[in-house]
Amino acid sequence: MSGDKELAHQLTQLRLKRRLSQRQLAQQIGITDRYIRSIENGTSMPSFGIVKSWFKATKATQESILSITSSRQRNQTTRLVRP
Repeated sequence: MSGDKELAHQLTQLRLKRRLSQRQLAQQIGITDRYIRSIENGTSMPSFGIVKSWFKATKATQESILSITSSRQRNQTTRLVRP
């Protein structure tokens, strides 16, 4: 799974674990449910601020945050290293 898709999957799992709809999460974060869908589909990459708000809204554990953060760092490093 690519880094973008992996991040999208992990964020989706956090939302589903808290039994939040895309609309509910969007309202809590202050963005549109359309943007939530594009993040979860891997077509948009959220900013760090959005990811931080997502963690807060879904009450993410420290372990899940570290997992997602390290995944995102690997993805960004891969982008920089590719010719």
